[in-house]
Amino acid sequence: MAAAIALTIACLGIASLQLSYAWRIRDRNASPLLFVSAASLLTAMALAATYAVGEFLGQPWLPIPAMIATHGVLNAFGFAICGLAGHALNRPAYPLVTR
Repeated sequence: MAAAIALTIACLGIASLQLSYAWRIRDRNASPLLFVSAASLLTAMALAATYAVGEFLGQPWLPIPAMIATHGVLNAFGFAICGLAGHALNRPAYPLVTR
C-alpha cells in the first residue's frame, strides 16, 4: 500500500507539471492532448490508490476486472498516447543541436 501511495504522489507531481506546461503553451492541438493526458494520469492513480487502500483494509473496493478496464486503459491511451502526441506536436521546429 505504501508503494502505491508513494507512486500516486509522484504521479500527482508529474500531472501537475504537465498541466502547468499545457497551460503555458499556445499550440491549439497539443495543449488539449496534454490536458487529457494529465487528467487521465490523475484519474488512473486515484483508482490505484483506492485499490491499494481497499486491499490493505481487506475491503476490495475496486476489483481487478474494473482496474484492468479503467486504470490500464487510462494510463495507456489517456496518459501515454495523448501525452506523447501532445509533446510531439509541440516540439520545436529547429531542435537545439550542439556541435
